[in-house]
Order: sequence, then structure tokens, then C-alpha cells
Amino acid sequence: MVFPLTGRWIENRTDLFPFKVAAHEYGHHLQSLLGIRRSYEARAHGTHTDRLKRRYELQADCLSGVFLGSVWRSLDRSEHDWAALLDATRASGDDDDGHRTHGKGSSRAYWLKRGYGAVSPSACDTWSAPAARVA
Repeated sequence: MVFPLTGRWIENRTDLFPFKVAAHEYGHHLQSLLGIRRSYEARAHGTHTDRLKRRYELQADCLSGVFLGSVWRSLDRSEHDWAALLDATRASGDDDDGHRTHGKGSSRAYWLKRGYGAVSPSACDTWSAPAARVA
């Protein structure tokens, strides 16, 4: 995994943001192990590809929240750090770039927070969530 430490990707982000991104990518690994990726790829050919992609990506955000929630105390981080990470996540949405693949910043923060609070992958069912939750 490569993290660019310059440019828009990292500027004005919390130092926890790369950690959250690594957890998101691990969420994709879990999706692969569980067969979710295979199912997603089989269905992602057609007119609703972007909508399915957002559900897939937002599930990975939620799974990253599950991980963060499980290790947060061991990180010795504050509530302020958590709030800064949520703000950085909101700012990482695809609200403005027109490529609607990962979800709006508010949706990304919602799913991250949901996983963090539940500390359980069962909280991450983006596939049956209402469309407004996966925008």
C-alpha cells in the first residue's frame, strides 16, 4: 500500500487519516475473504454501477470504523482526535468531483461512525440501507 504524503490527499487532514485509509483498505480485504467483492463485481455491470460502488466503498468505511472502535483506547487518542478524523472523512467525500464512487462526505462519516460505535461488522450492511444513507 502506498500513501502519497503530499498534495490534496493529505493536506489539512488529521494524522489519523492515513491510518483510517489503511483500515478502509483492510475492509476491502475482508470483503474479498467473505465473498462480498465477488458478489459486488458480478452485479456491477449495468446502469446502477455507481450506486453499487458506493455501497461497496461505504461498507469498507464502516468496517474501518469497526476496527478503529476496537483499538481506539489503545491508541491513547482523545475525543478531539475522533472529531478531527470525522471532519477529515467528511472532507474526503466525492461531493464535488462528480465521480460519485465513494459517497458524499456526510455518508462516509456516517458509516465510519456507525462501525466505530457498534464495534461489530453487523452494523455495516450498506446493501440493504436506504438510498439516502449511501448517497
